[in-house]
Amino acid sequence: MRSKGELITTAEVAQLLGITIAWTNKQAAKGRLPVAHKLPGLTGAYLFQRDEIEALASQRQSAA
Repeated sequence: MRSKGELITTAEVAQLLGITIAWTNKQAAKGRLPVAHKLPGLTGAYLFQRDEIEALASQRQSAA
């Protein structure tokens, strides 16, 4: 069972949205994806709220 506010990785976001990990990272860096947290350092991973990404995925599917 998923908890409310569960954080997911760029790989999981890429899978949910049907895009590549590289594109996910680029969009997060540009502020086009809602980032919940970025781990420290230049190459620190982005983390995302699962609920927000699932809502975005639903919007993308209904727009297609």
